[in-house]
Amino acid sequence: MMNNLLIALYALIGAMMALAAIESFRDRENPARYGTGIFWTFLAVIFAFGDFIPATVVGAMLIIIGVLALARQIKVGHLPAVNVKTATNAAHQLGGWIFLPASSWPSSPSPSRSLPVWAAKSVLGLVPWSP
Repeated sequence: MMNNLLIALYALIGAMMALAAIESFRDRENPARYGTGIFWTFLAVIFAFGDFIPATVVGAMLIIIGVLALARQIKVGHLPAVNVKTATNAAHQLGGWIFLPASSWPSSPSPSRSLPVWAAKSVLGLVPWSP
């Protein structure tokens, strides 16, 4: 169960990196957009499918990433400006819920003392439902 959860988490991280790759390729203001896009694409593939790709292929991708870095072909592109009013409204809507993940972290070494962690583990099927 835990292995499947980690694979799903790495696939999610890979998907986020794939979005960064797409945006890098689309950024016409970045002089190194192809190098940056290849960097994010290779990183996304390694994160999302690393368990299913031969180690030599992953190693070759990492060497290419290193060559791109040596050639200074990985650069931060154009970032759109954040509208302060929209960001403030979104922050007010979200409110204190932003702290929910941090509040579920156990405050003591004993996991039985942390109800949010117990509930999350119960939902994921890692512990039985009985308290």
